[in-house]
Amino acid sequence: MGCYASGGYYMNLDVWKGLPDSTKQIINTVNAEIPEKYADLTNQLYSKNTSQLKDARCVFSTLPDEEVQRWKALLVPKIYDDWIQKMERRSAGP
Repeated sequence: MGCYASGGYYMNLDVWKGLPDSTKQIINTVNAEIPEKYADLTNQLYSKNTSQLKDARCVFSTLPDEEVQRWKALLVPKIYDDWIQKMERRSAGP
């Protein structure tokens, strides 16, 4: 089921339009590299943390696949449904 995070940097469209094309290209290039770099750094961090936990003799447990599927069946629709409802309320306005 994992651990997920998301985020972003945002810019006013008028500011973006005012940037030189060379700057836009740099931003677009870096933006394309971010997912892989983030995944690599995250994997390195998880590996380091796991090693430290193993050295400390922590016990690791894994849920059986059937249990993971049961959790997903219960949680995923609820999470998505809640998010969709929140977005619909926002788009409806005050």
